Amino acid sequence: MFKSSDGGSHWQQLFVDTHFEDIESILYTEHGWFVGASKSKLYHFDSDFKRLGNVPIKPKRSTWAGFGFVIDLNEQILAINENDAIYTSKDG
Repeated sequence: MFKSSDGGSHWQQLFVDTHFEDIESILYTEHGWFVGASKSKLYHFDSDFKRLGNVPIKPKRSTWAGFGFVIDLNEQILAINENDAIYTSKDG
């Protein structure tokens, strides 16, 4: 995962020691960033990129699929797991 603060002329790698697998979606909200990845992983980090953690979502069954969509709709965050369910949150 990389970030740029100058329109893409220069890039900085984030969370170098963290192994992401197949990032599928990313969403910015007032609560920070949400990243959907394969193997049913959903991550959250704040706007200052200082911390990263798994969002405490446990799919009903273990899948190799991921969160293909994380969207903000009418002030609700929707995280859609490709093989399982739709999760919603109103409080980040």
